[in-house]
Amino acid sequence: MDVETSALVRAPAPDVLGVLQDLATYPEWLSIVASAVPEPPGAQDEGPAWLMELVARIGPISRRKRVRMVRTLNDWDTGEVRFERREDDGRDHSAWILAGRAAPAEPAEEGQVGTRLIVHIHYGGSTRLPGIDILLRQEARRAGERLEALLRRRDQGILGT
Repeated sequence: MDVETSALVRAPAPDVLGVLQDLATYPEWLSIVASAVPEPPGAQDEGPAWLMELVARIGPISRRKRVRMVRTLNDWDTGEVRFERREDDGRDHSAWILAGRAAPAEPAEEGQVGTRLIVHIHYGGSTRLPGIDILLRQEARRAGERLEALLRRRDQGILGT
């Protein structure tokens, strides 16, 4: 399953990328991420690691999944960040990929200057929750507004950076 969506964020691209590169911020702006706690990277990890809990709710049905994610791409030149599932238990697991891109938006785009946030979610396993793709699209679409609100709170000194 692959879901990709984009949103305009009224903030500079470096600020958006600063949030994208830290998986610990995701619970504040991407609601399918219930928690993301940094953990020591393993010898084979390309970058920092987090233990992330994903949650999906459709009506009264809820599913939770705990995965270990590693940042495998952090490119300031292209504005791209990518996290991939990298469990350290020696077993094979379904792929989870969470990627984002922060690109300067065209000045005429929606009449505003800002950053085009692109969020891509990939799950390589089977889904036992009907409608999960629709839920992921909705949540990824709302992520831009939440990320923008997070940056405003930081600018106002309400949150630490």
